[in-house]
Amino acid sequence: MHADDFDRALQRCFDLRTDPLDDPELAGHLLAHPEALAEFAQLRALLRAAPEVTAPVRRRWPLPLLAAAALVALAATALWPARVEATAPASWRVLTSSLTEQRAPAGAAFAWQTREVLVQTDRTRLEVVEQWSRNR
Repeated sequence: MHADDFDRALQRCFDLRTDPLDDPELAGHLLAHPEALAEFAQLRALLRAAPEVTAPVRRRWPLPLLAAAALVALAATALWPARVEATAPASWRVLTSSLTEQRAPAGAAFAWQTREVLVQTDRTRLEVVEQWSRNR
């Protein structure tokens, strides 16, 4: 086994958290090359002294977040008001209409307002108001 192959195999054992001396190839290389034994012992002692690092806890927040978003979307869809088409009465007409000149705001040559009363009952009055102005 070449020195680079030994280093790669040694790192693989450390990554897998196994004892390198349990690997017959690594043990055989250390027996055949006693000069590498001192470096191996030093590296192994450093790794034993280092605190054990555990893999980070994988948070599974995307799944609950997606589920909550789906519930919100479902609730919003269920609570969304149904579209009801308004039907005009048979006698739909403008009851009153007026056009009044307004005081022109700064920068406007003139302004006016139109008001049209569409429906009026004892309790309800539906009117459309538009305000217009033209710049100088």
